[in-house]
Amino acid sequence: MKVIFIILVTSVACFSCGTQQKNMASIEYAAPRKVEEIRSEPLQSFRIINNTSLKSLGGVVRDLSLALNEAGFQEKFLVGKEGLTVYLHDFVCTSFAISAAVMNSLSATTFNVKINKFNEQAEDKALAATLIHEIMHCVLLNIYRRAQKLDEHAFNSIMSFGFNNASNFFDIMNEGETGSHELMYRLFYQQMVVILERFAEIHRQTLNAKDAEFLMWSGLQNTDAYRKLSEERRGNIEFAILKAKGFEVEGN
Repeated sequence: MKVIFIILVTSVACFSCGTQQKNMASIEYAAPRKVEEIRSEPLQSFRIINNTSLKSLGGVVRDLSLALNEAGFQEKFLVGKEGLTVYLHDFVCTSFAISAAVMNSLSATTFNVKINKFNEQAEDKALAATLIHEIMHCVLLNIYRRAQKLDEHAFNSIMSFGFNNASNFFDIMNEGETGSHELMYRLFYQQMVVILERFAEIHRQTLNAKDAEFLMWSGLQNTDAYRKLSEERRGNIEFAILKAKGFEVEGN
């Protein structure tokens, strides 16, 4: 396969944590222009509130919320009895260097995610993959911040991941974006693929298992696991990601 690699390759759906703190107050306390809340019943673990102007995102949020709140997924991610509330906001950028990012805050249960308006050209399955990636960042931060507050259930979650002690989890999380991505792959990648497949089923969008696996590598291209893949497989993955995100690529 021949792929035209563009500068976006290693930046697709990347995560910036800790660099947006100064902007948080204006987003958390500003009156929203538009709010679309999908199934916000108290028993839900994941509540996604769409404040963006992206036309296709409403349907993606609706069906991804349905997938995430199915019993099996709620039990897997152990986000605590309060669950997560994720607010989606527009992010105006002159390039696609950042597809989406979680904005830094001290909350363990409420997160703000900015979505690059360049995502208007992305297919719904690519939008869903981007949101799944960012929500997994929120899941990790939720566990991390609850553990900082000595939440017993958070420590139990960490130990259920196979760590010998909680400090190992904290050490990796404290590496920032790099550590968060390593944990996301190690702990959640397979489940993220299943969520994307379930989303596609609910959304009535064709998506085979291989494409789901490829798309969920989006944003994880700097992990050790990705670097160990063959050059051919990495090329196929990059091709699939860029194509789904609406960029012109060539292959044969």
